[in-house]
Amino acid sequence: MFDLSDKVVLITGAGESVGPGIARVLAKYGATVIVCDESKAKADAVCELVFSDGGFAISASFGLTDYNTVITSLNAITDKIGDIDILINNVGTAYPAELSAMASFLSTNWPGIRDKNLCGFLNCCQAVLGPMSKKNWGRIITVGSSLSEFEDDGSCYSTVRSGASGFIQQLAKDILPYKITCNAISLEWKHYDSVTLESLEDGISSLRIGRLDDVGYLGLYLSTEAASIISGRTIPLEIVYGDESGEMNKASRSSCL
Repeated sequence: MFDLSDKVVLITGAGESVGPGIARVLAKYGATVIVCDESKAKADAVCELVFSDGGFAISASFGLTDYNTVITSLNAITDKIGDIDILINNVGTAYPAELSAMASFLSTNWPGIRDKNLCGFLNCCQAVLGPMSKKNWGRIITVGSSLSEFEDDGSCYSTVRSGASGFIQQLAKDILPYKITCNAISLEWKHYDSVTLESLEDGISSLRIGRLDDVGYLGLYLSTEAASIISGRTIPLEIVYGDESGEMNKASRSSCL
């Protein structure tokens, strides 16, 4: 049921944060993984992790905000390994200063935030949906943020993330006849120091806080035939970060927020 040995997966923003975990998990279950990141060095490093676990991955580095670049780059890859069956959109940012995503709208570079967080996702969706519809099978998953920790400013970032959520709900209806599902994973980040038994009991949301690979396992489930009844949904997932876990810090979270 969880065998992906005949599937090709494109993971964008795969070079850091939850991206490597998603790549490792899906490759572990047989998928051919395209590790896409703006940094070729990061993409190559994730491929090495996949190889060390016995999986197979291909490194790719190209921009997502230009539609023609996306089409040309993906065609060059799929001509060699086959069409993409599963798209996992993990690109997005809130923290880099050049985007000022969490600043007041008056001082925000809103085109940059829009292009980085939303347009790239739409470009990839349009690029892969043609082959998926011809095969009458496909999976589209986007990784986003609950925005629960942002109390001030960030209006543009909130807008594009809300746009992505609305997009997957409507897209799910549009592509239903082609047996393609479209879902979102909404991450709620909690610092390791703030995670206590009491905080878990107060939330009554889970028995434990998730780790990075848990995003991969949720992505695995949504990628399989077992999840064919789920589409147009946003699934929340609490994830812990911090020094004690040794996995990531605030700067590295930016690729998947």
